[in-house]
Amino acid sequence: MSTNIFDLINEYKDVSEPSALAVIVSRQAPTSGKPGDKALINSRGEVKGWIGGGCTKGIVIKESLAAIADQKPRIVIIDPKETKESTGDVKYYKMTCQSGGAVEVYIE
Repeated sequence: MSTNIFDLINEYKDVSEPSALAVIVSRQAPTSGKPGDKALINSRGEVKGWIGGGCTKGIVIKESLAAIADQKPRIVIIDPKETKESTGDVKYYKMTCQSGGAVEVYIE
């Protein structure tokens, strides 16, 4: 399988593999994911690409699987100070890592 994210999208499309594209939109350091980092998540939760480490990866997989299921894009905000309730296509999560970083991820 290819390592270019756009080639992977085409490969998944060719075999009718449902998948979601996750892209880091913004971040507040320290976080390992940086704006522009991308990953393709398939319907089995397998991740190809990079969207950050353990503090964000599980949330991104969960929301990617939900996006595949309901076929709706979403914005995921993971922030240590976040206390807002998720509404519609914006999902809020509290960052559980002690680093204090934050990320915003677009998933479609």
